[in-house]
Amino acid sequence: MIPVKFLSKIGVYEVQIDGVTLKVRVARHNEHSVLDIGISELTSQFGTTVVGLVLQPDESPKYLQLCVGTYCLMYQLPPTAAIPFSYFQIPKSLKDFLSDSEICFVGVGESPSSHHVYENCKSYVKLSELGARVLMKPSLSGCSLEALANEVGINLAESSSGVNVDWDAKIFTKEEIKCGTRDVCACYLIGNKLLGSL
Repeated sequence: MIPVKFLSKIGVYEVQIDGVTLKVRVARHNEHSVLDIGISELTSQFGTTVVGLVLQPDESPKYLQLCVGTYCLMYQLPPTAAIPFSYFQIPKSLKDFLSDSEICFVGVGESPSSHHVYENCKSYVKLSELGARVLMKPSLSGCSLEALANEVGINLAESSSGVNVDWDAKIFTKEEIKCGTRDVCACYLIGNKLLGSL
């Protein structure tokens, strides 16, 4: 096992999205000390208490992504073959973070009951529903991330064309990180703008 002082420096990426440098930390499911560092770094970014939350990929989630400002944490969920999801216990630091009722988690996923990770999330809201309510435009309910970004005046970064993220990989390229974190960054930006307008 690699000592934490070195492990905490591995799996940290810096990528450019629309001229902004985004720091992304990747923590594997068995690296609880790295997850703790990531959550501490995430909370140090708070100017508001809005957090983008996305599970990737949609069909069979392998990563929980959290984004605040220019910081993103990608936490690898335990493999389904090794630990049945029904018995999966998320680490205490993540459980405490997700259960903080003062934080508004915004994302593109369905309802909190649609995945076990959401069971601990006390204040999750689907971004299109939030947009419809805040802007008082029912037509936004169920709209795409791109349509909502356009509605609130945010220039959404283009997906890296030709880059497919291998969510089973043990190591990601910078292009995969850039492509893979696009949605969670957009969720944070849109959610922060919507809630900041209240």
